Amino acid sequence: MGRVAASLAAILSLVGLSACDPMIIEGCESSEDIKVYCGLEKPEDIEPLGDHPWLLISELGSGSVPGNIVALNIETDQLTRLNAGIESNSEFSQCGPAPEKLRPRGFHVSDLSDGGFLLLVVNAADGERIERYRVDVGEDGPTLTWQGCVAVPDTVFPNDVASTGGDGFVVSHMFDGPRGIGLQAKFLLGIDTGYAVAWDPARGWTKVEGTEASFPNGVEADPATGRVFVGSTYGQTFVAADVTG
Repeated sequence: MGRVAASLAAILSLVGLSACDPMIIEGCESSEDIKVYCGLEKPEDIEPLGDHPWLLISELGSGSVPGNIVALNIETDQLTRLNAGIESNSEFSQCGPAPEKLRPRGFHVSDLSDGGFLLLVVNAADGERIERYRVDVGEDGPTLTWQGCVAVPDTVFPNDVASTGGDGFVVSHMFDGPRGIGLQAKFLLGIDTGYAVAWDPARGWTKVEGTEASFPNGVEADPATGRVFVGSTYGQTFVAADVTG
């Protein structure tokens, strides 16, 4: 993640590979065991769209190359960068108009009752905010409709996001303050630097107690149980916490 013109190996092609028998990916060459998809700019996160043969990928981009949400058809190898239409959703939109550009980090897809999907995206372009999209899959592939956004406080540095059901979500806050020598030392020692933070329309932003970790990265939530799961990069652990206490 973070290499210009990086290659992406589909998740499904890695199932069954042994950790004791690593497979080497060189350049843009597929092998008998791994199929490689090329042409992506810093792929940061990946999610399937239900039973459809499509994967959504967040391209972080760079200073000179804009980020995107990309759709990949793993049956036809079709790779499509998606443009978002705009839908009026005054109940959700919290922070202004649709984004002029994207630098998506982590994102999260969840099912909607009508067959569509909800997509939440951490957008690091021009300040941090969480973008909300509706995703529909038709004959020509997925389409995005922007529905609104939530501004992230200056004290929160999000990496990933997950829906907690309804309009609520949780993000992984990586660390406080600037990334200097002291913070790097905490990483190397596995000392806690961040935690998960939840948002909902009624309460706004609240810390999820019990999710402290060293560089919280990926985050997931289980709306049925109220549990939040955080991946600690430098702690080399998974943290699970119950948001109800």
